[in-house]
Amino acid sequence: MILNRMPSVLYVDVEPELLTLGRLILEKDGEFSVETAESAQEGLKKLRAGHFNAIISDYLMPDTDGIEFLREVRLEFGHIPFILFTGKGREDVVIEAINQGVDFYLQKGSDPKAQFSELIHKIREAIERSQTDKDLQEKSEELDQFFTLALDLLCIANSEGTFRRLNSAWETTLGYRMDELVGKKFLDLIHPDDLEATLVAVEHMGSGKEVINFVNRFRCKDGSYRWIEWRSFPYGEKLIYA
Repeated sequence: MILNRMPSVLYVDVEPELLTLGRLILEKDGEFSVETAESAQEGLKKLRAGHFNAIISDYLMPDTDGIEFLREVRLEFGHIPFILFTGKGREDVVIEAINQGVDFYLQKGSDPKAQFSELIHKIREAIERSQTDKDLQEKSEELDQFFTLALDLLCIANSEGTFRRLNSAWETTLGYRMDELVGKKFLDLIHPDDLEATLVAVEHMGSGKEVINFVNRFRCKDGSYRWIEWRSFPYGEKLIYA
């Protein structure tokens, strides 16, 4: 995935020489722009002042450690890709980093060229993964908005006839609050004269068939009935979309 602008990376480490070397290598091909910080507190100030697509952090630092820094980042900024890049290879550090939501854990080695090559690969992967997750979240929110704001009655029910999810048009049309309908069996709302035909329609869907232009009456909260025309289809073995 190609981002529209150069990704910005915050690199936090107590070793100024390593920061300088790392910045030179990471910016060499013009793929990333890099800001550096020599402590977690300086890193937090830079995060508050600007936007970063990824964070690289050492573990042992004078004011805190990389795990605590990661924890503070998650609490204040949510999920920014975070790579722990440290000389500490203890198993307990790795486990705690994973528990706190680190994206990658890399141990520093004796060959700077090899270790920064691997670091660049992990930065790319973390940023692309984060962007993919963001795109999926946005699409999910768009679909939720469509479902919620649609003027037609939309519902998801299970094969036993229980409402699983409804949109707000149900409240407008029938007068019930949403919490009075979700979890309720829709057959309980059917006019007695339409119940037999409705059961046949549900049986058709249970055998994998769509039900088009089916009409029945639903009871409103005030006791009156509304005619509703349905287009329904089964999904999988246990869900009905209508």
